[in-house]
Amino acid sequence: MVWGRICCVLLVLLGVSQIGRCDDVDAGRSGPAGKERATLTVIESTEEVVGLLRKLAAEIRANEDQIETWSATFRFQDRSYGRPELAEFGVPESFGPPYSVHEAGHGRFVLDMRSDELFTYTEADQVPLVIDPVTFQTHALESVGPRAQASLVTAEHFVSFRPHEKYGAFEEFPDVSVVSERAAFREPPERGGQDVWAQVIDPRTFLGWGNRFWKEFEIYADKLEQGLDGEEKITVKVRESGRGDADLYIVEYSVPTPPEGRLTFVARCESRVGFNVTRYECRHSGEGPRHRMTIGYETSDGIRVPGDISAEWPADDGEHLRFQRILKMEGIALNEPIEAGTFSYTQLGLEDGERVLDRIDSTLYVLRDGELTIPPVIARGAIEPVRGNSGWIVWCNVLLLGLLLVVGGAMALRRRRVTAAGVDDAHERGE
Repeated sequence: MVWGRICCVLLVLLGVSQIGRCDDVDAGRSGPAGKERATLTVIESTEEVVGLLRKLAAEIRANEDQIETWSATFRFQDRSYGRPELAEFGVPESFGPPYSVHEAGHGRFVLDMRSDELFTYTEADQVPLVIDPVTFQTHALESVGPRAQASLVTAEHFVSFRPHEKYGAFEEFPDVSVVSERAAFREPPERGGQDVWAQVIDPRTFLGWGNRFWKEFEIYADKLEQGLDGEEKITVKVRESGRGDADLYIVEYSVPTPPEGRLTFVARCESRVGFNVTRYECRHSGEGPRHRMTIGYETSDGIRVPGDISAEWPADDGEHLRFQRILKMEGIALNEPIEAGTFSYTQLGLEDGERVLDRIDSTLYVLRDGELTIPPVIARGAIEPVRGNSGWIVWCNVLLLGLLLVVGGAMALRRRRVTAAGVDDAHERGE
């Protein structure tokens, strides 16, 4: 355990110097950004741009439509910048801020694309590690503890279970007997979206931001055919491969943001991975990047799926990262049968006698023989309500609140633009 922590410290110290470096989305892996830009050609013809956008959409969708089931194990490394609020979890006063918080772990997921059901499990290898950016001193957040969460995400609900958390009687149901201190929580499906990039690894997130990438390109093509509103801009740049075709496409969609400035969404598509998006970025003219994601692909049975992902949210100062996740997929399996019970409560790790607090139906259940049952009651007030050991949950919420607000604002602005132009109707006709 000690040796593992020492190794973790060495690894994260090597990575500290890289925090906050912003690469241009056009730079890629092939060389300096300036050299690549010199080889890019802006497509001037609107008709040609529409054709290219529909071609990219068709290629990406054709690959994605082959995926019926998708499972994998993964390793993740998270890095974020702490705030003064974390002092309550035992961060020494001599540390920053901005100090960096590092965490690494593993997990797995099973996704049924046909029924829109996802099981995912994440577990940290150890407690979060705080590093002072000046002295490089480290401090383990022992009071937070290593986090773990199993989740079910479907169109009907989001169910989460944290096996290390313990709870007494719930305030909503003080007269229900407490047989076991562990419990799961059933909530509306949109609640699961709040845990993406925190405790829920949803591979569909890597297929687009807000919309799937192919849907975005179809929307852009529809907007061009119907006519832009004069403030929007859609640009496609291509790089010739030397074989008479293009091997790289840069798609940009830009809208004004009040009072001044522009919000730009940039996607990089490469022919070497079937024209899939290898890099995506949202940036503001006056603030710099707000979010960026780099995607490496693995091929299984002729189908390409994300295998290596790096996602970043820059901090407001433009010099550091608010949050970064590096994800490495392993053991990718596509279109294999899914075991019965994969999306059940028992798959979460719940055992007989353990509770499920249903916040959709405002009901408390107890698991019996794999089924939810209504538990017996006891005299009111016989058990005092007890809070669970949820310190790390608060800590995660504090760290991710800012980036969720930034991303939510960007997505809301884009959706308003799309709705105003009547693109939704056009898109429905396209499907």
